[in-house]
Amino acid sequence: MQPWTSSKDNIMPPRSVPASYENTTITAFGSSGRGVTGGYNGISQGWEITISALCALAAYNAAEIIILTFVTFKRYRGAYFLSLLVAALGVILNALGYFIKYMGFAKSDAQKYGGLAIVVIGWSAMVTGHSLVLWSRLGLFDGNSTASKLLLRAIIINGIVLHPTTTVFVFGANMAKGDIQEKFVRGYVIMEKIQLTIFFLQELVLLGDYVYQALRMLRYSSKKETRRLLTQLFAMSIIIILLDCIVISFEYANFYLLQVATKAVVYSIKLKLEFAVLSRLVEFISRPRQVSGTLDLSKAIASHSISVENQPNTPQRALKLADPSIYIQE
Repeated sequence: MQPWTSSKDNIMPPRSVPASYENTTITAFGSSGRGVTGGYNGISQGWEITISALCALAAYNAAEIIILTFVTFKRYRGAYFLSLLVAALGVILNALGYFIKYMGFAKSDAQKYGGLAIVVIGWSAMVTGHSLVLWSRLGLFDGNSTASKLLLRAIIINGIVLHPTTTVFVFGANMAKGDIQEKFVRGYVIMEKIQLTIFFLQELVLLGDYVYQALRMLRYSSKKETRRLLTQLFAMSIIIILLDCIVISFEYANFYLLQVATKAVVYSIKLKLEFAVLSRLVEFISRPRQVSGTLDLSKAIASHSISVENQPNTPQRALKLADPSIYIQE
């Protein structure tokens, strides 16, 4: 069976998996089975420009995050700093690898496999790195809780299971021949949807726990500035979920090239939102004010942990808060 091609980029390809994937090429709307083994072969120069622009935008955003991270943090250690750095580097590698693969720069097998290695390394660092960014942000509330430890274990287990498994299918689909290649491709089509869904649910749980903790803090203060800040953080979490939904919808609609081209951009935007969250928290911390009858959250954060036993309108237990400002340049 010959690889599917179309004279128009706006025609959906058949969703069946071809018997042979050798030299397979895809157009803008192609399934993940074709996309993992081929490159872009549409006639639209506009799509080529779009793909290139998306990869460039993702790399630019990630490079900006890296620069801001080194400029902003005064201590180059800690889970938040390291996870931001790893995720941003992953975005750059992922975007670069896909650009090399789909724009036809990989001519020999060695270049092709090298490009695939860049893709999977970047993808692993980008996806799990971002989950660790979300997890480390939970430390602002209580990083030593049982829930936080369980979430970290889930991130590690999912990374260990999903990243190597998907990588095996990626290289198998590109290195094997004949019927064996077809099996690897079919496996990749299934695995791609599984890992996208699991990582989405993982981020959803992390964001849900963060929103819960933020709302829990919100109950302890009637301060308008505090409520406005936490409302903004909640809105950013919703935006992150919507961005993930865009990537998943492209995959399930078999728009593979759009999915991989937008994924790196989406993760770069999510990282910029995370950095904005940190900036707002630092701004909040730098202007401590005491509000009568309520808990002063800025002083609470700056003091690392507080006891709220004698505070009005607060539960009879301690609310532990980390201090993100220790990493910020004064």
